[in-house]
Amino acid sequence: MDFMTDVESKRRIAYFTMEIAIDDSIPSYSGGLGVLAGDLMLSFERLAIPCVCITLLYGRGYASHDNNNDVFDPSKTGMSNLQVNANLEIGSDTLSLSAWSYKVGRYVDILFIKADSNDPNFAHLTDFLYDPSEYIRLRQEMMLGIGGVRILKALGYSPAVYHMNESHSAFLVVELLKDMNEKEVLDRCVMTTHTPISAAHERYSIASLKEAFQKYDWMDWNKFSDGKEINMSLFAARHCRAVNAVSMKHKYVSRDLFPGQKLLHITNGINHLRWVHAAWCEVFDSYLSGWRDEPSLLRQAFNIPSEAVIKAHAAAKDQLLNYVMSRTGIQLDKGMITIAIARRMTGYKRNNLILRDVDRLENIASEVGGMQLLFAGKAHANDESGRAVLDDIKAKASGKGNLRIVFLDNYGLDAAKLLTAGSDVWLNTPKAPLEASGTSGMKAALNGVLNLSVWDGWWLEGGIEGVNGWGIGERKDWQDLSSSDDETDYNALIAKLSNAVLPAFYKDEQRWLNMMKSSIATVAPYFNTDRVVKEYVAKMYTNL
Repeated sequence: MDFMTDVESKRRIAYFTMEIAIDDSIPSYSGGLGVLAGDLMLSFERLAIPCVCITLLYGRGYASHDNNNDVFDPSKTGMSNLQVNANLEIGSDTLSLSAWSYKVGRYVDILFIKADSNDPNFAHLTDFLYDPSEYIRLRQEMMLGIGGVRILKALGYSPAVYHMNESHSAFLVVELLKDMNEKEVLDRCVMTTHTPISAAHERYSIASLKEAFQKYDWMDWNKFSDGKEINMSLFAARHCRAVNAVSMKHKYVSRDLFPGQKLLHITNGINHLRWVHAAWCEVFDSYLSGWRDEPSLLRQAFNIPSEAVIKAHAAAKDQLLNYVMSRTGIQLDKGMITIAIARRMTGYKRNNLILRDVDRLENIASEVGGMQLLFAGKAHANDESGRAVLDDIKAKASGKGNLRIVFLDNYGLDAAKLLTAGSDVWLNTPKAPLEASGTSGMKAALNGVLNLSVWDGWWLEGGIEGVNGWGIGERKDWQDLSSSDDETDYNALIAKLSNAVLPAFYKDEQRWLNMMKSSIATVAPYFNTDRVVKEYVAKMYTNL
């Protein structure tokens, strides 16, 4: 057996995720969680660590505010039908599963599991990612967890580690328990938890589980319940030898959600080759030889001549403004400071915090020479708070004057690459301590864009006030879990914008350029998925 066949047959890591952003044409993601999964797969491949990623094949993608009537056809992409089948018992029915493959490279393959569309009981089971129906989500998670393990078996894979990206795939434990005892399962499973919001951790009633798992007679659900329901995150964690939070602060925030569970922290990162703009690629190739293979070399960004920094950023900004013009018909000014706010739309992320008093913002913009705000992001159809934020932004949008507010529809990977490279400032204002990590600001920093963010998530580790960006409000201790206040944060944001950010942009070009270099040098070498994967191997995958 040659090495290639051995790699393909064993796939040491099996990474299960409800969503993944690997290609803009594949509707398999909603936001940062999926983008992170895609970045990780690219780093697994780059580091030559064999991995198979398991997810679902969705017909219409994220259940967002968009009216999407197109059904995704995998045959029109680079995906291939694996001609493999597995059966999944749901209730009294049996569902036939198949799989499509998206090959990242020699070491990494992504398997998209698909339900038999000819079965009338399950015809619409995978129409939407994060379907608002609990009934459908439960069955999707059975497909991902149990169906995923069975597809792997059918393909001859024998993973050493089953990595659950959130607890959406926790039912894989059910399939493993059919053939292993609890200690053996514990030895094989790990999980990453991404959210400190209790409501986001899936719970199912005992009655619902017993109805769906009628044919799984080896499972005693009462053993894992609180009497009425099962918290799937706790169920997953109970069967994992390691559970990691996604930033140092997030580890402390999550302790109450995982009582008795030892939590590690492995702070998220980005794939540096995926998110760097072409103009910056040329600069890095010229002045930081070897950075592609060793992103740690980006710490030498201080050595890049200022003229090269100006040229690279101008190219990225021009491309972004041309994109805005093509999508909205609004001509923005390349001389004005351009601030991007592009996150998934939900209440706690407070994407519209800066718009709390538009008149006040207009006065500030008039005094300095103008301000351009670019918003993007999607809200889940079932998220009323997210829809309210979105509606507020759209209602206040205006493409003229000293304050220009623009919303970009259909936010995806391609738009994200332009926004994170072409804006001048990346604004991040979630309600602390609810930002588990965040990765969009890391992408911006890689391209010399300065962060303006609340002190939470990754920024609490990576931010250096006045050096690579600015913090909003009081910088608190890691273990301080007190909640931030909207009014206080808004006033702190406006003060920092008026007294630090705008004066630096309009009156001190050399300082701004130095901060751009610092942004690259202090963020990119550490906050990348090559480092994340290495930490997974060292801290989580101990039996490789």
